[in-house]
Amino acid sequence: MGPVRGIFASWTQALVERLELAGLRPSEAADLAFMLLMLLEGAHVLCRAAGTLEPLEQATRTATVLAQTRYRTHGTSARPNG
Repeated sequence: MGPVRGIFASWTQALVERLELAGLRPSEAADLAFMLLMLLEGAHVLCRAAGTLEPLEQATRTATVLAQTRYRTHGTSARPNG
C-alpha cells in the first residue's frame, strides 16, 4: 500500500470508527465515511481551481446534512464530539 493510499485509508477508518460510536452499523458507517471523504477532497480540488473557499463551505454544509440525516434515520441522537 502506497503512502497516499495509506493516508486515505487511515482517514476513512477514523471516520468509520467515529460513526460507529455514534450508532451507525459498520457497513453504513463505512459508506458514509467514504462519501464524506470524497465530498471534502473534491471540494479541496475545486477550491484550488476556483481560488475561493466557497466549495469547501458548501461541502461542509452538505456533509453536515448527510451526517444528520443518517443519524436521524437510525433513531439515534448521538453526535460525534468536536
